[in-house]
Amino acid sequence: MRKIMFRGQTRRFGEKIKNYAGEPMESAWVFGYGAAQGNGDFSIIYESEKGPDTEARFSGKHIIYSDTLGQYVGFNDCNNKPIFEGDIAVYHKPVDPWGPDLPEGAVGTVEYSGSAFYFAVKKSSLESSLYLLNNFYGAHGCILEVIGNIFDNLYLLVGKVKGTEVTVKGEKA
Repeated sequence: MRKIMFRGQTRRFGEKIKNYAGEPMESAWVFGYGAAQGNGDFSIIYESEKGPDTEARFSGKHIIYSDTLGQYVGFNDCNNKPIFEGDIAVYHKPVDPWGPDLPEGAVGTVEYSGSAFYFAVKKSSLESSLYLLNNFYGAHGCILEVIGNIFDNLYLLVGKVKGTEVTVKGEKA
């Protein structure tokens, strides 16, 4: 059974806060085992802890930006880091010839659509392909490595995939 876990930002990258050198401060991420989607800009992530009777009990809540709320997909990456929707990952081609038809080093995002999680790889500024995340595990072993997320590291998506130009936010690769 998949572990249910969420993450979200309480502070965006560089939001109103700079470090002593005047550079933007890192974002503040929180994790929890329950979430309430808000109607506006904010939502809530609930933390829980296991008590002596092994029943989960409420231990706190955090107000987060609704657009940063992401769910754990049920898999960890090659470095045993939990993968959440909104993560940016790089694909490592398995030895198994039945693995997904992607080039080594393809970069994509983890997305939720319908009732499943997908690895979305942009092939051009207008076209992207979705690969069912469940197909990346099992016989193939771990073949995704999280390198960032779309909230803090969007620049990681600017580049070339299969020799095709990819643009993100109007920035040309």
